[in-house]
Amino acid sequence: MCAEGHRPICQDTGIVNVFVKWGMDCRLDDNSRSMQEVIDEGVRRAYLHPENKLRASVLADPAFTRRNTRDNTPCVLHVEMVPAIRSSTG
Repeated sequence: MCAEGHRPICQDTGIVNVFVKWGMDCRLDDNSRSMQEVIDEGVRRAYLHPENKLRASVLADPAFTRRNTRDNTPCVLHVEMVPAIRSSTG
């Protein structure tokens, strides 16, 4: 539907799931934000991009005010810790 310029109308069509394989020796350059915050910023930029055809459907308070976040954050983040890969040169 999005390829044709139409937006899905069902409320359960837009929850972003992000799967990260994180090396045990990796660190975020910006340690003032959590991994969730960093990934959500990427989701926010993607959904607010002018060429995005996907509809934001995540609600900030689904039980009461049902306010749409307009940028589809927060995403559902899955993190898998993986062993560090050592190069033969270093």
